[in-house]
Amino acid sequence: MASENPRSGNARAHRYPKLRVVRLLSRDEKRRRDLVLRCAWLRFGTTEAGIVFLNTENDELGGRPFQVAVGSDGGLSLVTALIGRMPIQPSSGTYE
Repeated sequence: MASENPRSGNARAHRYPKLRVVRLLSRDEKRRRDLVLRCAWLRFGTTEAGIVFLNTENDELGGRPFQVAVGSDGGLSLVTALIGRMPIQPSSGTYE
């Protein structure tokens, strides 16, 4: 009986996907995340519009508003001030 090489592609060889290491948010990061999401939702009128803004690179902030806001209290202040200067969009009155 010949030895089977698991890399030869036979039916017994299994390939497992590489696991991603995901760092969980700290309590302060979660607080900042919740605040910036609520602020964007209220200003832009829909969840989708707020998320698009938060995930789009911004030259004034030097990165994506979401990452800047979640990263520190100072970043949260910068992002909320920027959101405050944006035009108000009418809200649909529901959380989408």
